[in-house]
Amino acid sequence: MIFPRYHQLDAVRNLLANAKENGTGKRYLIQHSAGSGKSKSIAWLAHQLHGLFDTTGENHLFDSVIVITDRIVLDKQLSEDIKQFAPMRGIVEHITSEGGSKSSKLKEA
Repeated sequence: MIFPRYHQLDAVRNLLANAKENGTGKRYLIQHSAGSGKSKSIAWLAHQLHGLFDTTGENHLFDSVIVITDRIVLDKQLSEDIKQFAPMRGIVEHITSEGGSKSSKLKEA
């Protein structure tokens, strides 16, 4: 089980509240320093967004959550962290370039 530190919890709660209030389609920037828990913040936010409802509590805001990274080490770490939140098969799909096109694998997932 992952427990966030205060700055991570604060960032995720603020993003969730804003998404719930203002809906989808907004852009955000969260700045983290080295070793501050970027992958844990991203994993927790992805997990929370997947189950977020609108202000009526009747409709999911997000059908899917896609996390993209350009760093190989962070990619592996994020994949492992996110899978901790959703250990069931079919919830999390790790897309790599091995064995075919990334875009076709993403479409299939």
